[in-house]
Amino acid sequence: MEEVLQKVETSQENLKVRVEATASEIRAFARGYASAVEAHCLSLLRRLEELQVQRRNVLHLQSVQLQQGLLDVRGSVAFAERLLSCGSDAEILSAKGVTLRRLASLAERGYNPCPAAVAPDDSSSICFLPREPAGEVEGYPVVGVINWRTLDVSRCTIEGEGLRRGSEGQPGRFSLVCRDSAGEQMARGGEQVLVSIVHKEKKNCAVETVVVDNADGTYSVSYKPEEPGPYSVWVCVKAQHVKVLRAAPKQRIQVDRCWTHLELTAPLSSLRGSPFLLNVKKKFRHHGGTFHCCSFCSSGGAKEAICGCAGTMSGGFKGCGHGHKGHPGKPHWSCCGSTTEKSECLPPSVLAAVSPRGHLRTVEL
Repeated sequence: MEEVLQKVETSQENLKVRVEATASEIRAFARGYASAVEAHCLSLLRRLEELQVQRRNVLHLQSVQLQQGLLDVRGSVAFAERLLSCGSDAEILSAKGVTLRRLASLAERGYNPCPAAVAPDDSSSICFLPREPAGEVEGYPVVGVINWRTLDVSRCTIEGEGLRRGSEGQPGRFSLVCRDSAGEQMARGGEQVLVSIVHKEKKNCAVETVVVDNADGTYSVSYKPEEPGPYSVWVCVKAQHVKVLRAAPKQRIQVDRCWTHLELTAPLSSLRGSPFLLNVKKKFRHHGGTFHCCSFCSSGGAKEAICGCAGTMSGGFKGCGHGHKGHPGKPHWSCCGSTTEKSECLPPSVLAAVSPRGHLRTVEL
């Protein structure tokens, strides 16, 4: 018992030492983590200040450019008005060419941004995302990043063949990729996306769409057309139409001043932007019968065997036979009478027009 008691006392001493060592590790970890969090905080604040300076410089440059452009336009318009109101015919004729060229150059001058596209900026694109992973600082994982990228609808792209072609009764899909002014994919979702698919030739024929926010700057769009034909597809982000359809690389086409030499396969007509043209093909009718020479041979001489061709036989046979009236003279499908093996099954309207019999087919079409 003395030995056991000694072991218990030793265990108590070991426990005390281990707890004190673990407590020291926890305090050291907490101090290190607090130091890393403080360093990360200072880094975020410095980055925020840099963003403020950058954004302020951009706005100042835009202001200077627009002010200079406004002065140029005012000066040229004032000169043209004085020339027309005070100048003689000879003076007007002599200065006409220079004045028109000046006004034309001002009208064609590209401003960044375009004056018509400028809207009040509340700087809402700058925000703090506290749950986003931010890597490691001093060996400790930290969270919290500053998002400053602004959505540019003119740079957003649509990817996938589902926007160009579809099939009746079959689900179609395509993706919307939201991008910033540099053309880079946005890292978060939450944008207001509107997709509308309406038949161009039939009234009150619209396709229900489902838009899924993937929370990474992309949006998956799915639909299921029930009617074939051409459809008009509207894709809008923040009430603005998306302009670019991107497909697999095949040829280089210049779309506009903002997007130069995009790799696209779509024809130029489909690159005009939303609304896009979606062509939905009719559902392919698969054959449900047998490709045979005649129903007599394929059934082993059964009188009840029927065929979709126009052939008839005497003697109580309901199908067709070689050399008998109406036989196509070549192998054909028992369901519709088509003589092409790799073909679409003929619709009921065609069968009713060519068949002299009124009995049921082997397959309900």
